[in-house]
Amino acid sequence: MSKSQSKLVMEFDPNTIEHLGIQMYSTLPPVLAELVANSYDAEAATVKILLYDTSAEKRIVIKDNGHGMTFDEINSRFLKIGKNRRKDNANRKGGNAKNVSEKSDNGKRFVIGRKGLGKLSFFGVAPEAKISTVKNGSRTVFIMSIEKIRESKEKSYEPEIVEKETKTDEANGTTIELLKLTRKTPFVAADLAVSLSRNFEIFDYVQDKS
Repeated sequence: MSKSQSKLVMEFDPNTIEHLGIQMYSTLPPVLAELVANSYDAEAATVKILLYDTSAEKRIVIKDNGHGMTFDEINSRFLKIGKNRRKDNANRKGGNAKNVSEKSDNGKRFVIGRKGLGKLSFFGVAPEAKISTVKNGSRTVFIMSIEKIRESKEKSYEPEIVEKETKTDEANGTTIELLKLTRKTPFVAADLAVSLSRNFEIFDYVQDKS
């Protein structure tokens, strides 16, 4: 691995973070919709949303079985703000951006995410997120904090790396855990399911009564 890929780095404009990550996504349904859309674009067959409402600190886990990301892909895709998939696809295919449809990596789906901007949506409801992603037997886990982004004096931010390319038998996929939610009211899973169903044609809601 090259020296430039020894750490995770996100370059950003503070105004972009506030506008796209905070102001545009101040309620839970659109945040979850954006994260599910990103999982869809990662060609996930299943996305699970787990609501933890009884513990002292509320948290939400979004888990998919998409293609996951390598350490390098986290830098070049996930941490690249405002990524233009149409232009990126054109560069890979040697074509014109205007003539290239926005499709997922394997060409199975037309992408529905907001060109990489929706990835910041979780900062609208959670000041911290833990991301774990597995691809081809390698797992990387890192933590992103909106407070640390704001405190950064440079227009770059280095997420905290918890695990870097750890060998694993886990299947490909990405899990995003929203932490330190300030929400006081309880989650209503059925209402969230209805809200999400307006964005997606197929949505299953299962209540765990255990």
